[in-house]
Amino acid sequence: MRHRLEYALAWLIVKFLGALPRPLARAAGISLGWIIYLLHHQLRSVGIRNLALAYPEKSRRERARILRGVFTSLGRQLAEVCLFPKHTRENIAEVVVYDGFENFERAVARGKGVLFLTGHLGGWELSAFAHSLYGHPLHVVMRALDNPYLDQLSRQYRTMHGNSMIDKDEPVRALLSAMKA
Repeated sequence: MRHRLEYALAWLIVKFLGALPRPLARAAGISLGWIIYLLHHQLRSVGIRNLALAYPEKSRRERARILRGVFTSLGRQLAEVCLFPKHTRENIAEVVVYDGFENFERAVARGKGVLFLTGHLGGWELSAFAHSLYGHPLHVVMRALDNPYLDQLSRQYRTMHGNSMIDKDEPVRALLSAMKA
């Protein structure tokens, strides 16, 4: 029952943000990120603990500032994902600046597989989505979400223009197969 309720709430948020103009969707997403930061004590505690391990030299106040920035970024990222249905090959360049695409094209022309290693920084979801709109779908390694309904919703948006998902527990074999394809 809990999974269905979480899904229903998430679906409403996704559709609401996706219906807004981009600047308003991003502002609403950021606001949602702040609300989650304030209300979700467990997530906040895990974030603070992880930042204390990563940055022991920083003060508690500095780590809290960094964590607020993380939630701001995640809210913005959520809004961008919700807007995926509005993007096309013709308009994606208004949102994503693709620097170095020629390097990818050269590797493909040589018949080589290409491996992108990215962090969860900035618009990582948007960059993979844009790449598929440019006619080059990606195989993306991901961890399935704990809620199967949310996982399906997430995959629906991530695979909208041809990207495919590879479970993080089986990446080596699947990635080797994908790079040979």
